[in-house]
Amino acid sequence: MSQLSRMELQSLLYHPNFKALLTELENSLQNPISPTQAKVLKEYIYLRGFWDFRFFVETFFPHHCGHPFSRMHEDFFAAEADPLKRGRREAVAAPRGYAKTTFKVLFKCLHAIVYGYETFILIVGHSAPEAEGKVRDILEELQHNSLLKDIYGNLAPKAGQAGCSQKDFVTRNQVRVMAKSKGKQVRGLKKGAHRPTLIILDDIEAPDKVIKETQRYKTQQWLEKDILKLGNVDGRANITLIGTCLHPEALLPTLLRSPGWRGVKYQAILSFATNQALWQQWKAIYTDLANPNREQDA
Repeated sequence: MSQLSRMELQSLLYHPNFKALLTELENSLQNPISPTQAKVLKEYIYLRGFWDFRFFVETFFPHHCGHPFSRMHEDFFAAEADPLKRGRREAVAAPRGYAKTTFKVLFKCLHAIVYGYETFILIVGHSAPEAEGKVRDILEELQHNSLLKDIYGNLAPKAGQAGCSQKDFVTRNQVRVMAKSKGKQVRGLKKGAHRPTLIILDDIEAPDKVIKETQRYKTQQWLEKDILKLGNVDGRANITLIGTCLHPEALLPTLLRSPGWRGVKYQAILSFATNQALWQQWKAIYTDLANPNREQDA
């Protein structure tokens, strides 16, 4: 890949003077980048991308970042300041359409895969198609993101590799990624001797189910008896639950206020307008069906 071997680059990630080494490497780069420095640039991207999650996202996934980052996204970046932290219990509530899945599932899993610090990633959705779609998105980035492949190598499973599919595959650097739906059998899942090390529960509750107390109880029991016991007994598995609050006593709101979980809730509307008269004026213009330019005028 570069002047340094992959093993040498990986060892630098944990060097006690990593920041100084990275600064030295950055200062050695010239603008424009010469052909001989292209290798050094790859090394720089590889090294910085590990500890700087925002840099990783902006560098490799601009096609997913068409809008300015919100405070929620900035918090997501900050939460990944130490990607090697173990035993996380994280619950994140946010409105639909704010890219929480893109960050917490797609970006996070790809970061874990290319740097190899997770051995077995399990993604759980409310239904099998939902979970499998997220795993498929990860696989497609590994297969078709040319810059990702250029920096980290081709990590997608080989075509026709036995036991691999778009819902359960093992990368070339031996990271297993599997999709499961809520309520399905998950006990005993392993990759060789390894239990799941990263478990992501994404929108596992449904509006028509969460209104029933018996269903809420079943979901809580499933989490406690199945999901929380999937990792090794040392408790080092990282578990993240993301979704939208559908009921005050649903699983997600319960975890937001539970000890042992880092719970964060984000709102689409931070504060309502204080000048209601202005909004009434806007409403009158916007709803004036006789005005063909009502949208522009409003």
